[in-house]
Amino acid sequence: MNKVSLKFNFNTDLTKESIESYIRKTEKRLLSSNKLYELSFKLDIEELDTGRIKVFELPVHEVLDNLSSGKKVFRFRDKEYLVKMNSQRYFMFKENLCCVCCGLKGSRMFLEYHPYDMTPHFNLYGVDNGELILMTKDHILAKALGGEDRHSNYQTMCSVCNGLKGHTSLTLDSLKTLRRVFDESKFKMSKKQIHYFLEECKSQLKKKEKKSRTKADKNCMVLNCDVACFLDDKGGIYGRHIYEKVSDKRVGCMKKGTFLDPILEYRGEVICSIGHKDSIRILKRNLSSVQ
Repeated sequence: MNKVSLKFNFNTDLTKESIESYIRKTEKRLLSSNKLYELSFKLDIEELDTGRIKVFELPVHEVLDNLSSGKKVFRFRDKEYLVKMNSQRYFMFKENLCCVCCGLKGSRMFLEYHPYDMTPHFNLYGVDNGELILMTKDHILAKALGGEDRHSNYQTMCSVCNGLKGHTSLTLDSLKTLRRVFDESKFKMSKKQIHYFLEECKSQLKKKEKKSRTKADKNCMVLNCDVACFLDDKGGIYGRHIYEKVSDKRVGCMKKGTFLDPILEYRGEVICSIGHKDSIRILKRNLSSVQ
């Protein structure tokens, strides 16, 4: 007889009936096989509302240093798990482990599967006040607004910030403001009050962005291709075409259509401002004037 000890992670909001129903379904699935099992269960109540089951944890670098175009076998407790290692999320995480909005760093990597989809995959989590926060692949330009499934349109974002952004076109600065508002109000209001409050904040931020765009300097320029961003040996940031081979460390990317404010043109490059203090060097041929 095979002895099986199962550990479950449940959301604290779930009812006792829901937990017992889940356990009965799992038990039925195991007992429906040809093997005999002696089952024991251990409940671990923690904030995981997705129903994902954790198989094992590996160091983050051990996963991201083994990316490939195919699948790889991972062994745990005499069992083999065939995992697809070319997920776009993994390549994005390898480039940046931190949420672009709140700065939370992904530090724990678990092999997981959903109870009703037994295909295992790795998920990256950050830890905030002892709580595991899922790190996600966010579309810079939301798919609902025409954003494409391509590397230059991806950025690392924690599930909290991604949930706040939704399918909007909010800029990163506006999203940071929204996250700050959320953090300040989440313990002072009910969920329903927070929802309406955040929707009102989003509306105001959108109006502010629209007003800002209408006053934009007509001298600004726009990227005519996807650009990868690199760090040179002096700490400066420069951009090259997404498919151009560069030996320097890659630190990010900018999608085609991004507007930039030019500061100076020098030897075929245009120095553009990014943020409040930083700048980036872009080849002039990769920029176009705004019509």
